[in-house]
Amino acid sequence: MRVTHKMISTRTTGDLQEGLEGIQDAIEKVSTGRKIRSLSGEPSQLLSVMSLRKDFSINVQHISNNDKASFRLNQIDSIIGQVNDTMFLLKQFATDISSKIGNIEASAELNNMRSQFKQIANTKILNQYIFAGTKTSAPAFVEQNGKILYQGNTEKIELEIGPDEKMQVNMIGSEVFGSDDIGLFKVMETLGNLVDQKDLGIVDETTKHSISSGQLLTANGDLAATSTKLTDLAGIDVTDTILLSGQSSLPTGEGTVVNRTISLTDDLINNPLYGDTVGGFLQLLEDTYGDVKAYIGSAGKIVVADNATDGENSSLRAVIEPQNENGLLDFGTMTHIRKTVKVQTSDVELKAYQFDADGVLASTTVAGSDNTLAELVADPTRQPRVGETLTISGTGPTGNNISKTFAFTAAPQTDANGDPVADANGTYGISIGATVEDLLSHIEFSFGGSIQAKIGVDGQLMVQDTVAGSSQTSIQVTTHNEGGGELYLGNFSVTTEGDDAPQELAERVKTDTKNLLNDLISKVDLIATESSLRIQSATENETRLTTIRTTIEGQMKEVEGIDQATALTELRELENAYRSSLTVAGKAMQPSLIDILG
Repeated sequence: MRVTHKMISTRTTGDLQEGLEGIQDAIEKVSTGRKIRSLSGEPSQLLSVMSLRKDFSINVQHISNNDKASFRLNQIDSIIGQVNDTMFLLKQFATDISSKIGNIEASAELNNMRSQFKQIANTKILNQYIFAGTKTSAPAFVEQNGKILYQGNTEKIELEIGPDEKMQVNMIGSEVFGSDDIGLFKVMETLGNLVDQKDLGIVDETTKHSISSGQLLTANGDLAATSTKLTDLAGIDVTDTILLSGQSSLPTGEGTVVNRTISLTDDLINNPLYGDTVGGFLQLLEDTYGDVKAYIGSAGKIVVADNATDGENSSLRAVIEPQNENGLLDFGTMTHIRKTVKVQTSDVELKAYQFDADGVLASTTVAGSDNTLAELVADPTRQPRVGETLTISGTGPTGNNISKTFAFTAAPQTDANGDPVADANGTYGISIGATVEDLLSHIEFSFGGSIQAKIGVDGQLMVQDTVAGSSQTSIQVTTHNEGGGELYLGNFSVTTEGDDAPQELAERVKTDTKNLLNDLISKVDLIATESSLRIQSATENETRLTTIRTTIEGQMKEVEGIDQATALTELRELENAYRSSLTVAGKAMQPSLIDILG
């Protein structure tokens, strides 16, 4: 076969093209430092390369997130320091509050601190409100009707800074500054009202008492009881009279002046409304002095106690003076003091859960008296069941033991008054559809009416003595959940203790405010410690991520890297070979005489 000029030309062109491709490949190797630069290159090592490149990309993202986390955390740490410093100034202000009441300059100082706290609470980092939870586009705290309220949420913002490792990079305002009800801004509002001599807006959990200085004794020297006959009292003469004076108490407003002389015979012994016992005399005192409770205390003294917890504002003043026209009845003089009411509160803020027809949670609200006990359970399959029991136990105000067990049933037995009736085993019934209000009634029933039970605005159960002062009241509501239910009502602890000599309201506010600030400062200190630990963790993680990056880069170089000196030598050889080929090709592609002649 004759080799034509065309064949030589085609072959030579192909060889030159391959040479150019070889040179281009060598240039890419030198410039990128990689052997594998496309999916078609080195298929046997492609999977390994792709895996390493993915790991490298993830590591780069982790390093970036760690840098962002470190920046935000350092900013937060600085802000928390400002919060702590300002709280100490506020604590000092509260400590000296007695000298600041009515002081215009003190009011301005407090307003400045309030503005400073609000500004700090609405700090932005990278155009995000740092204390608003995940609602970072709007201020965490806003002012409404003169009150600064939290508008953020309690959700965390987390960045992934390593394999299966996340770090929180925001703060929850209600955790740092406290809740709207007892937090920092509420404390400042109370202090402001105190300084400006406005209504404190605080319930005075004390009640006015008129107490005899001596004891009411029988002729035998025993302490009198409600069932004691009047004729059995020491020194009594039934022909005598008793002068009642002072001022009565009303549920609202001031009571009326009392000035009444009662006859032991006509007004008590021969009067069917009261009768001839000490109990009848106490009932007469209650009818005379208004919204009060009259009783014989554990020490044998006569007590007339205001039912309302308005302490300093109570108008009650009961003066009881035997006239002893013929007898020697003596229980001393009446003194007038305030006593603190003992209040116990559960540690659980009850929630009411509403589910749709498919059993999916539709809404959650703070529980109220109208909610059923079943609605207090977050799992609709774990609500109270017939036969399950709960026990109400504790001690009454006088130290008497309380223990009653109630079983959930479709039709609980009650007496003519609507009170629960025990079965043969001593167990009472409670409706399977019982509401929180029903539970409160069962608690009051268990304590024989000596306490009041209610649910607070935040969903916490509260038990309060009906008689102020010294008290041994304690309570526990235990849900046994024998059938697999999950009803839980929390544990109770004393929030306001009985006291025979309570502080004046202003002093008590001062004490309570300092205690709240101490709690807030302790919480901020803890948050500051946690923030420092996060910063330290981010710093340590930076070193760890850098090490991981170096390791991956080494592995990538080992799999797809090149030796630069060898690659350059190869490139020069290919270029020289290509030049030689061009020279040879130029000669080879010149047409011969035969090609010309055809």
